[in-house]
Amino acid sequence: MQKKDWIGVVIVTMLIAYGLQACSGCNDKQEKKIKKEQAEVSASQDSIDYWLDNRVVNWKGWMDTAFAEPFDVDSLDAFAMDTINAFTTMMTEDRFKQFSPYFIYSPDKKMAIDMISYGTILEKDSRGKFQLEGGEPDSEVAIVDIASKVRKRILFVGPSIILKEATWIDNYSIIIVGAMSDDEGRYFPMVWKYNLASGELLNWSTNKSLEAKAPKDTLSKTISASGKK
Repeated sequence: MQKKDWIGVVIVTMLIAYGLQACSGCNDKQEKKIKKEQAEVSASQDSIDYWLDNRVVNWKGWMDTAFAEPFDVDSLDAFAMDTINAFTTMMTEDRFKQFSPYFIYSPDKKMAIDMISYGTILEKDSRGKFQLEGGEPDSEVAIVDIASKVRKRILFVGPSIILKEATWIDNYSIIIVGAMSDDEGRYFPMVWKYNLASGELLNWSTNKSLEAKAPKDTLSKTISASGKK
């Protein structure tokens, strides 16, 4: 091979190697960008703000309407953390069948949030729809194991607190939202986050009161709106 041809081959080889290296660098940058974006999305979805804005839409709509403007979830302050020793009972098969249509099921369908059955009696009306009969002034939220029918109470509140809505973050964490009233009849937003694995219950609230009162018959409206028979 002549010297000129050999030099040409070397130059072409170097250019190809440089191009491959540059391309690899582009790929690395692209991969890092994708990982960064995924991490940002994951972090945002792990925040309480994300779930309040996107998954408890009835409560958020109530907040927006009551405040006459979009409710700023950043105004919520974490003020309590507790580890719950859940009070456990066993649901009978009949009671489970009666209330299971109103449960909020986990993504894997193995567990469910029960905001309905405590102190509640359901009776069918003339149209065959269930209506709320009786009930306790207090409220509670429990987690039900679908397979065993074991029911664990994770939150118990008095009549001054309305529990409005709940949702699953994943198979182990849930968010509960509502409001607390004071002696002057004002309502203040409240949020709880519970972790099934650790038993940890976090609580957020704000000193900013609502301009409108909360509905007092949230439970019966939930049952009636579902149209379950």
